[in-house]
Amino acid sequence: MLGCDETIYTVPAGKRLVIEYASMAAEIPVGQVASWNISTFVGGRLERNRFPQTSPAVAFNNVSATEAGQQVRIYADPGTNVEAGGIPNSGSGSFYFTISGHLVDVP
Repeated sequence: MLGCDETIYTVPAGKRLVIEYASMAAEIPVGQVASWNISTFVGGRLERNRFPQTSPAVAFNNVSATEAGQQVRIYADPGTNVEAGGIPNSGSGSFYFTISGHLVDVP
C-alpha cells in the first residue's frame, strides 16, 4: 500500500466504536520515515487523525522497518468503515495497522 487508505474495520450497525490504541508497522527503505493516519466518520463527517512521523527505518532480520503506536480516543459511527493509511517520505513500502478499543451500544 502506498499513499492510500484501506478499510481495516467496519463498525456494526447499532454500535459506536471507541478506538483506544492505534499502531503501525512499516517495511520501508532504511533511513526513511513514514506518515500515517486513521480515518473514521463521526456525526457524518470524515475525521482524519494524523499521527507524528515515525523514527527512521532500521535494518532488522533482513527487513528494514519502523513502528509507531499511540494511545488515542477516536470514535467511529455505526455502519461506517475505519480506514488506515501510510506513506513513506520517498519510495514505496508495506504498512500494517492495528487498532484496539471497544464497541458501545447506540440507541
